[in-house]
Amino acid sequence: MTNEPDLPLRGVTNVVQGDMSGVQAGTIHGDVHYHPPERPTDDAPEIFGHVPETNEEINYVIGHRPWSWEYLLYAGSLQVGLHHIKQKSTNRSNSPLTITSKDAAIKHVSTLLAELQAAVEDVMNCFDPELMSKALGEPGRPGEWRLTCAIARRLIAVYEKLQNWSISVREAEVPRQTRRLFNILSHIADRPMLEIDEFVQHFVTQLNDMIGKASQGMTDAQVLTLTCEIAVDEKLMAELIKEAERANRRW
Repeated sequence: MTNEPDLPLRGVTNVVQGDMSGVQAGTIHGDVHYHPPERPTDDAPEIFGHVPETNEEINYVIGHRPWSWEYLLYAGSLQVGLHHIKQKSTNRSNSPLTITSKDAAIKHVSTLLAELQAAVEDVMNCFDPELMSKALGEPGRPGEWRLTCAIARRLIAVYEKLQNWSISVREAEVPRQTRRLFNILSHIADRPMLEIDEFVQHFVTQLNDMIGKASQGMTDAQVLTLTCEIAVDEKLMAELIKEAERANRRW
């Protein structure tokens, strides 16, 4: 008996889908062949009842290594980390961006979009196939808990970067002619953040469902599908471009 998945993260890809005014979008996709434990034996690993929801439960998974602990640890670290970041947000920038010239403010939008593009690329890098395969365990080899925690922290850090970027843009002190422009710009990160959030929620839901089936004695292999699509709202980008043109004509 083994508590390792048969083929972790087969076919994880990192695909750039196109360019949207300097901000590219991408899709990360992977299928994990996930085997429920065999019928209980004396030396069988325990089945932890759900994806960890607290740091204490994460530490329990690390210390006790229940069935498919690598996936419990990864999903739990993402779930707990996201909750912490959302609770920590103050919705205020500690050192607000200040631009006194209308022309400088409009020009700075390109710099801010480049920062957002870098953050989107960081999301892609969080799903490096080789790194994730090593972290979550390859056939016949257990995963590495420190690396699993590290790749989860990387994605949480990118989410926080997107959140802070949005707050910084929204709270920027800019000329009145560009205030609406910056308000629109501050929402460009909303969709990437939502998609990371939905990725984690879907991952947790799938895994909890599989754990429930395993607890009931089901032994058929299952496939855990991990898909994270990062895109930018095209309508919002179009509105941003139009507003930049309008702001440039204002006195």
